[in-house]
Amino acid sequence: MAMIISINFEKTDLRDIQISLADKQKKLAIDFNFRHSNHSFKRCSQRGIDKDKISIAITHGECVYKQGLIYFILGEHNIPGSLQKDNSRLKNIVVLVSGKTNEIITSGCQATLTNFNNQEPLPSLCWE
Repeated sequence: MAMIISINFEKTDLRDIQISLADKQKKLAIDFNFRHSNHSFKRCSQRGIDKDKISIAITHGECVYKQGLIYFILGEHNIPGSLQKDNSRLKNIVVLVSGKTNEIITSGCQATLTNFNNQEPLPSLCWE
């Protein structure tokens, strides 16, 4: 019978996502740090949603704020021209983030999203 002595995971490398946004005209740069919840990390692995897809959804997706959560919805019309070749694998990605802690609660693909009460998204997270 084999005995496992220890298992080490690089949690900071796998679960943390850092996004840097820069506005060259205003000479302004902001870093956002997001962290996967256990649920989100598992679901993203199962659904084939990597850090790049999450970063694209957060930076280019539409923000909807509801009940203390932020929904980043990457619709087909939000995908930048430079990424149109990957349109089919990027469109309709949804990233659900806690509005208080920047923890990614879950991510997935959704063909149709309805019944959101659009409110003003948190300006610190949603850039045009």
